[in-house]
Amino acid sequence: MKLLDTDNNSAADALDADGDGQPDDLNGDSNYSDEVLGLTEMQTYLAGATFWRTEITHFTPIDANWPVKEPDDAKAPDPDGEPEDDNQKEEGENLCGKTKMNSFVEDSSRIFHEDITIPGTDMPLHYASKRAEGFKILITVPASGNSVPDSLKRIELDHHRIQ
Repeated sequence: MKLLDTDNNSAADALDADGDGQPDDLNGDSNYSDEVLGLTEMQTYLAGATFWRTEITHFTPIDANWPVKEPDDAKAPDPDGEPEDDNQKEEGENLCGKTKMNSFVEDSSRIFHEDITIPGTDMPLHYASKRAEGFKILITVPASGNSVPDSLKRIELDHHRIQ
């Protein structure tokens, strides 16, 4: 679109969306000036300047710079397997060959546990390293199957710390 100054006061007061040099009424209300409402900074929105304009009718991640059609060989993600964390263990699995008394380490998650008897009570004090600052559980998330399309340039994964 090109910004126009129809009254020669050096302020953009209309726009040309189809390249014919004439103001366009994009919303069909017989008013050209409402198409440029909010473009009041004359140093930024100079008459004669051109900008991209795209209509978005939904809230989805969209980039008007990208082609509308995906490559012919594009396909939906097809990861092999399900996400899993390294904290999974079978019910009743023996933990490092020790019973749940005093201290032990869980084989799959590397969580250290320690029970300390509180004298004069029948209650223990229990410590688990997964509650310590900096403890991390590794989560494996498959990003693709055994094959990917030739047009695929990269797969990007973003990770976040779960609190």
